[in-house]
Amino acid sequence: MYQRKIGQWFSVVLGALLMSASAWALDVKAGLWQITLDGMPDVQKACFTREFLDTDYKDLMAMKMPAGVECKSEVKEQTPKVAVMHTACTGQFAFEGDTRMEVQSPEAMIMTATLVMTVAGQHKTDSKSGAQYKWLSSDCGDVKPVDLDNMFK
Repeated sequence: MYQRKIGQWFSVVLGALLMSASAWALDVKAGLWQITLDGMPDVQKACFTREFLDTDYKDLMAMKMPAGVECKSEVKEQTPKVAVMHTACTGQFAFEGDTRMEVQSPEAMIMTATLVMTVAGQHKTDSKSGAQYKWLSSDCGDVKPVDLDNMFK
């Protein structure tokens, strides 16, 4: 169960990164988004500003990762309606897999991810996860905007 939660957390992070690459400018609205993870009762909220959504892909690759984790990503598909990224990370918590973000409308997206995780170099686990993204409002209220530089602090 713990590995599933970690896999889902990384999937949401990767989904957020896919949303923010102006190289393909996903056709979605800026503002407050609700994120529902498959199999998890809690609903997350995230503030995606226009600046975040317009982040250049090169900036994403320079994003600070947790200590001891190094990642490389490659765009496999990019359109205003679909983005697919292959990511491989090494370190104590290593994973490799694909994340797909599909825009259903400017106010709704679905994300799916398939990952192979290795924890502490010992346990290999296949993980599939998904999330539904629903736009709530252009005003984020008291929800702080997503900050790539501080995402893992």
